[in-house]
Amino acid sequence: MYEHPIFREFRGGKLPRLVMTHVITAEHSAEHARLQHLHEDMLELFYVAQGSGEYEVGRHPYYVQCGDMIICNAGVLHGEEPAAKRKILSYCISLTDVALYGLPDNYLLPLDAYPIIPCGRLSGKIGEIMQLLTMFSADLQALGPICDSLSCGILLMLLEIARSGSHRTPPPKIDDAIAKRIKTYLDQHYSAPLSLERIGHALNISPSYLSHVFKKEYGEAPMQYLYKRRIGEAQSLLIDTDTPIGEIADRLCYGTINHFNTVFKKYVGITPGRYRKSFKTMDSDEKGG
Repeated sequence: MYEHPIFREFRGGKLPRLVMTHVITAEHSAEHARLQHLHEDMLELFYVAQGSGEYEVGRHPYYVQCGDMIICNAGVLHGEEPAAKRKILSYCISLTDVALYGLPDNYLLPLDAYPIIPCGRLSGKIGEIMQLLTMFSADLQALGPICDSLSCGILLMLLEIARSGSHRTPPPKIDDAIAKRIKTYLDQHYSAPLSLERIGHALNISPSYLSHVFKKEYGEAPMQYLYKRRIGEAQSLLIDTDTPIGEIADRLCYGTINHFNTVFKKYVGITPGRYRKSFKTMDSDEKGG
């Protein structure tokens, strides 16, 4: 029986499936940072269609420019630092059921690989496919199979680029084991009512030493990192769900909507309600809605 070559790349004969798409305009990216967040069961691909700037993957900042694809494996933190400069038009697709041989589910690259793939001579074509996916996803019920096929095409092209040897190697990094323990704890408990004392008690580390080693490794205080993580997760809920803003504030330990609005605006530049509306407007404009 004939087997199409595409099935040879994926375990179990199951092909990846497109879950959602987003477009972020250059103006929006310059004014409103998308803070650190992660997705446990999805692979995200960000294509830089125009512009340049900084983007963080796994707490490491990378310079990205037009034609680059940012690879965000499932469970890996990614996002933007509010203070960093950027002006990027980007297309984002989220995929699930990605099961490549030799890799965990919903991974495109090994965890220690450099997460930026410059698309080179294929950048124009990949950009056109990403734009088509954004348009077609307006009707996933009818066009889902087409979207899935286009997504598989992008994955295979990226794999070919990575295997060709043109993919860059990661810069050396020094990880502090204690700082990583603290970060892991914060990533797992960001929705809990935390303080330095509570974190220190949970990890059996003094609050002063905890703060010192974390800031030395990651460049910011642990509570500052926690606040940004909460805002990053809030952005995901605002973009991807219809969860009421009051419920989001409760989930992330903000106490009141007013407090949530104040903190969100401090980091993102606009209120949660306006942020949700701005994403719906960008997506609707791109999809012709």
